[in-house]
Amino acid sequence: LLDKIVHLGQVGDQVNVKSGFARNFLIPQGKAVMATKANIEHFEARRAELEATAAANLAAAQARAAEVTALGSVTIASKAGDEGRLFGAITTRDVAEAVTAAGVKISAKELKWGLILMVMASFLSGSFLIGIAYENLSDLFAFAGLGILAIVAAITYTVGVKPYGYMGLGDISVLVFFGLLGVGGTYYLQTHSIDSHIILPAIGSGLLASAVLNINNLRELPTVAAVPSATKRFFICSFFIQI
Repeated sequence: LLDKIVHLGQVGDQVNVKSGFARNFLIPQGKAVMATKANIEHFEARRAELEATAAANLAAAQARAAEVTALGSVTIASKAGDEGRLFGAITTRDVAEAVTAAGVKISAKELKWGLILMVMASFLSGSFLIGIAYENLSDLFAFAGLGILAIVAAITYTVGVKPYGYMGLGDISVLVFFGLLGVGGTYYLQTHSIDSHIILPAIGSGLLASAVLNINNLRELPTVAAVPSATKRFFICSFFIQI
């Protein structure tokens, strides 16, 4: 048999059937061949070739999985003061050096596809929530648009020709997406109403998130010597504005 036949057998099985069934159906449909010595030898050779290919693919997949696992356990050393408090920041160079030292190789193409998969997962999970909670088409399109906007904002924060995160606009983005849209949008999606009382907690949540961003910026000040002076000014101004 060259194909699985219900109530008859699996691929590679030798079965006895009536000559008419074999001549008029199995052989013309490419589902079987006559069990001659030559055909059996050819099939066994082909099966051995397929098994070898499958084994090679499995070994490659296992090796790749081991590399990914190793990536997840990469240890990156960071600086600490006399009291054990961390200072400075883990830069992309630190990550690259640690990954290289661990013997993990990831191409730009693989990183790109990883980003695409994460974007798709975010969009699908958000779409599922919207599909459950929306009451009319205007809500559906509005939240779908906001979801796409949030994904684009997350990517362009540090990716692209001119990432806005390096232009001093990170505070505004965090305030909007983690505060006004995050809290206000969630409130509306669950209650289908707008209440002015939600503005204060939304702004409060956004400001707290912005404060965390500024703490990270302060930690990065010792490592921004290589970046443009404008970026340094934005880091410092952002901190004083937050105060």
